[in-house]
Amino acid sequence: MLFLWLGLAVHTCHSTSVTFDEIWHLPVGVRNLVNGEFAEDRLNPPLSRMWAAIPLAIRGVHVTPRTPDREIGDLFVAEHDDYLSWYIAGRYFNLLWPVAMAALLYTVTFRSLGLVPARLALLSLLCSPDLIAHGSIVTPDTAAAFFFFATSVALASWFAVPSWKRTITLGVLLGLLQAVKYTGVVFFPTLAILVLWQLWRGRSSVWQSVTWKSLTGRLAVILLSCVVSLGACYRFHGMFVPLEDIPLQSVDFRTIREVVGGLAKLPLPLPLDFVTGIDLQRSIMETPHPTFLDGQWSLSGFRSYFLKAVAYKYPLALLALSAIGAVALLRQWRRAHSIPVGCYLIPVAILVGIASFSSMQLGVRYVMPILPLVAFCAGSSLLAFGDAYKSARTILLILGVVGLLSVWRNHPHHLSYFNELAGGPLGGRYHIVDSNLDWGQDLIRAQAAYQAHSDQPPKIAYFGTVDPRRLGMATVPPSSRTPQPGLYLVSVNYVMGRPGTVREPDGHTRSADINEFAYFQLFEPFEHVGNSIDLYRITQKDCDEYREAMQQAALQEAGLSPGSSDQ
Repeated sequence: MLFLWLGLAVHTCHSTSVTFDEIWHLPVGVRNLVNGEFAEDRLNPPLSRMWAAIPLAIRGVHVTPRTPDREIGDLFVAEHDDYLSWYIAGRYFNLLWPVAMAALLYTVTFRSLGLVPARLALLSLLCSPDLIAHGSIVTPDTAAAFFFFATSVALASWFAVPSWKRTITLGVLLGLLQAVKYTGVVFFPTLAILVLWQLWRGRSSVWQSVTWKSLTGRLAVILLSCVVSLGACYRFHGMFVPLEDIPLQSVDFRTIREVVGGLAKLPLPLPLDFVTGIDLQRSIMETPHPTFLDGQWSLSGFRSYFLKAVAYKYPLALLALSAIGAVALLRQWRRAHSIPVGCYLIPVAILVGIASFSSMQLGVRYVMPILPLVAFCAGSSLLAFGDAYKSARTILLILGVVGLLSVWRNHPHHLSYFNELAGGPLGGRYHIVDSNLDWGQDLIRAQAAYQAHSDQPPKIAYFGTVDPRRLGMATVPPSSRTPQPGLYLVSVNYVMGRPGTVREPDGHTRSADINEFAYFQLFEPFEHVGNSIDLYRITQKDCDEYREAMQQAALQEAGLSPGSSDQ
């Protein structure tokens, strides 16, 4: 199963254009790894992109730092004609994280439930389009999901037997998780909650030998190991800078500095760029962001966004199997299982809760750490039938496997996958957009469509960070808000009204307002390019009909009818 998955993933690596965030993750990773510079992009911690940058560092690929008018990714693409091959090399290294996640999930499920459930859990994970979509590009999402899951496993192992070896392992993994994604901080309240729960419910036989002094020492070692592993990822750059000396941007961090008072003078045992990175992220999250859900735009987000995103993006077979498995696990619930279960559920619950109340709702990838747990529940679905119901269990297994494998019919368009509940890849745009559907991954395919109409080159509104001129496509955007006759290649994000930036003919970008190109919704594309870009042919007749329809709509809104004397 893993070799089959790897084959499909490698093909996806080669057939996917450089995506929206990916364009700067890789060159920034080179700067982090080779030059030890971490201020280039503090919005994301450096570990996963440094790993992806290893092949570039080995070959001595040069990366120019950003300039006042050019981003680092844009410069990297402009300076390297073979830029795509370097991104593909980085993608190969990024495939380690989903493979490691799959191996860990198989091991955990095998030890807990046995061979067949472990195989079903593994298949459920590997048949998730999100795993192959984000595992095949240089972004931190699959690395974060792996370390999130690995830290949960280490936490459960530590509570089972709090040996010093497991204590250090937990601390190291906790630090590495922080170096991949800032959301890893949810494990600190998780650890506090579970320790208090362990003490309150009564210690197990293993914990009875752990004294208060020993427990305090173990917690101190966890924190120390976490700080050391996190600091090592930043080369211990900027350690022990007092909070009062750090220029802060977010309201939350400035409030914390005021609350702690004189303690802000104490040196922080954390890398400076890590602290300023979290502060920058909090500052961005305090700013309203447009979020699209079920045909509506909001600047404050939707509480149900991620629950619905999972319902739309995960295969129906995976959702059904995991629901059956969750019920089967609940039926076997024992009070003694509360701590191990909490090690997996509490950090996920905190993560999903924070994400649901945030305005930064740009994709189901933000909650990817739930994927291993969903796959584990899918493997547990076989527990719903005992030995007396072997036929029912066999039927469930066959239907589940067929349903999961049917997802591969969408290969290699995994990023734009939507299940049947959402109307498939073409219907998903009416529910959620952004990185769920259109992240600039189909520019290579758009190049073929552009060349097929070279006699009348289409105008382009491309939601991506790579300059289409690098692929020989002139960047002439469509007219703003009003259709004009011609051929057009338009990213689905813009069709659905998302704001962004479009390139002018000279290569410079300008802001595109919300709904600036939403008028394309009223026209039928004659070709879908990889599900994320639409190709339109608009005639003068189409434009005349559009203006007439807009006039009638305006009259109806004003309470007038065409031809009335009040016109």
